[in-house]
Amino acid sequence: HHQHGYPPMKRGLDEVWEGGEHGTPTDDSRRIPTVHRLRLPPAPPVVGVQHCPKLMLMHTSQEAHRVEWARSGETPDAPWVPVGSELFYTPTLADVGCVLRITITPLSVDGTDLGLPGAARTTPAVLREFGPRAVRQLVRSTVPPPTGAASVARVLSYNIMSQSTATPEFHRHCPPWALRWELRWRALRLQLVDELAADIVCLQEVDAVAYEREVEPAMHAAGFVGTLACRRTRRGFAPHGCATFHRHARFEVARHRAAALADALDAETCRGLSQEIIDEARVRGTVVVLTALRLRCLDGHATESEHRAPIRGLCVANTHLHWDPRLPALKALQAELLCRALEAFRAEVSEADGSEAWPVVLGGDLNSTPDYRSDDPESFVVHDRPQASGVYELLRTRTLPPSHPHHPLHFVPLGPMRAPGMPEPQGHATTQQHPLLEPRPLSHGLELESSYKQALGCEPAYTNYTPSFKGTLDYIFVEKSFLCAEYVLALPDEAELESHTALPSCVHPSDHLPVLAHLVSEFLTTRKSRKQ
Repeated sequence: HHQHGYPPMKRGLDEVWEGGEHGTPTDDSRRIPTVHRLRLPPAPPVVGVQHCPKLMLMHTSQEAHRVEWARSGETPDAPWVPVGSELFYTPTLADVGCVLRITITPLSVDGTDLGLPGAARTTPAVLREFGPRAVRQLVRSTVPPPTGAASVARVLSYNIMSQSTATPEFHRHCPPWALRWELRWRALRLQLVDELAADIVCLQEVDAVAYEREVEPAMHAAGFVGTLACRRTRRGFAPHGCATFHRHARFEVARHRAAALADALDAETCRGLSQEIIDEARVRGTVVVLTALRLRCLDGHATESEHRAPIRGLCVANTHLHWDPRLPALKALQAELLCRALEAFRAEVSEADGSEAWPVVLGGDLNSTPDYRSDDPESFVVHDRPQASGVYELLRTRTLPPSHPHHPLHFVPLGPMRAPGMPEPQGHATTQQHPLLEPRPLSHGLELESSYKQALGCEPAYTNYTPSFKGTLDYIFVEKSFLCAEYVLALPDEAELESHTALPSCVHPSDHLPVLAHLVSEFLTTRKSRKQ
């Protein structure tokens, strides 16, 4: 070995350099195999996710090395336990809570162990799942519920983020491992099945493949029955959609329908609208999942005979309105079509059941903030206060006048792609641009209120928290003449979210946060009808 500049077996590097002039290494001695670089991913190792070091060797083949993975013992003095001998290592449940150490020993080109010193690195403690989240508390309503009100259901709405957008290109701040579906699903399942304990679950951006393989089987095993509807596209159906689940022990399905919002476009709804926005609404293919859920029991007691509740069940709508913030008028029209479809569905259910006591619950990602100021950098102010966004005002007040800047009268179609820095078209369309016969206010007949507004007097500061946008887009609306929110789920502190830059993160598996409301009604404990 001396003639090639390699030291004898089990000898130190100092002995190799003894023959060099003036105590410096000879030219041959500079060819000693060396670990030039060994880097581990900065994120903690996670069970089931391959941990991939970056390795560079000098003066030998890149494959000429020996690897030893070991985990720390149960006590600081305990010996390290060997766990692997390949460069890439996938932690197991036995590694949870332990530190991992990788040691790389360089070898000669022919694989001979020359007794050279290696390089070692250690990881943070291995995680079993996503990092622990702060416990989110149920916050009691600031307005006491009516005397004698009883629990109806705990309703959850959650955009779980389609895997098609769970990529490093979309979320550069998030560790790539935290975007993998198998890890995200384990965290999502923990929330849906174990932590939030909802009776009705409205999910958005549920991938069809994941629904069949993981989501539906897991929810079914937990006692839920569900259905998925995907948005229509020009080429068929989108790969993800809205899924609604209900707890089988609490409800049974009386009627179900999944419909495109554009199906509600008729002569009445099209009156006064431009052909451009009608075409836009039809192209988008946004769907709503409508489910009539009949109450099976009330607080553990059957609802039969003299104890039958005046509320026979709930008409639940689950939807995901169009995302583009440049098209608020389109979203306002979609909100009207949504309410019209929900009204028609409730009428069918009431007629078949012979009772009007089927209050409405609407959950979903409406892609609209509560106020117009958050939707547009140029705020629209009325009497020194920001005006509500078109969708929010329409849902809560049952009307949206043509004067509102989000009314379809002011729809401006998106033009062709513009060069960076060029402004979007400004101003509002006029009746000359869109020959409207008779501009009409958008309207519906439902008495809706946001559950968070009902309980807390205001909406959350955010339900979507990304590097470029922070605001409330997700809601649970209820028919306020029947239902009220006794509790709502508190949102995480901003400091917790900022500690990971934004959503998603290695703590939160989606770019949205779940919203939840515990609904009660006084009409469950009295035999009087709503009209009485």
